[in-house]
Amino acid sequence: KVSSPLQDILRFLFREVCHCVFAGFQPGDDILKLTPYWIQAQQAQDELAGERQRSDDSEQACLKAQKKASDLEEDVRALREVAQRHKQEVVEARKIQDMHLQEQTELRTKMAQLQEINEIRADSLREATAEAMTLQGRFYGANRDIEESRRESMKLAAELKEKDNRLEALERQMNDLKRAIALMTEDDDAVERVQGPMSPPLPAMHHGLVAELMAPPPG
Repeated sequence: KVSSPLQDILRFLFREVCHCVFAGFQPGDDILKLTPYWIQAQQAQDELAGERQRSDDSEQACLKAQKKASDLEEDVRALREVAQRHKQEVVEARKIQDMHLQEQTELRTKMAQLQEINEIRADSLREATAEAMTLQGRFYGANRDIEESRRESMKLAAELKEKDNRLEALERQMNDLKRAIALMTEDDDAVERVQGPMSPPLPAMHHGLVAELMAPPPG
């Protein structure tokens, strides 16, 4: 190969241009496989813009995450307050439940006592009922006796009234006989003797006739 000064100059310029254009150029390298500086700069700029975008996105994501974390902290605080209230409500509910259990125990004790008292009262009521039935039977018997006594009294009163009527009739007959005797004798003295103190007094005769009439019939 014959070299000329022009070729050497061109070769020199080519090498210098390649050194200026391509990073890490060595004589004999295939320039088709090398990347120029501006391409690398453009790629670096693109990568820088992408990194900046990713940085902004990361910052936005961080802000969102911080806001979400703040919201979550608020939610956690609210949940803790709710849990605390629920815990207090559970404690109060347990207290109320204990009070209800105590009241139930007291009510059961009172119910047992009332049941015992009711049983005692039931026994007393049965005894009182038995006594009342006995007294009622006696009362019915006494009423029967009183009714029989009343009937006997009415019967005796009727008999006494009948005897009184008979006695009055006999007295009227006696007085009629006395007047008839006095008229027949036509003697005033005889009339006075008949009605005077020598004659038996009417009350004595009345009692004698009453005793005679009240006497039981013979046989």
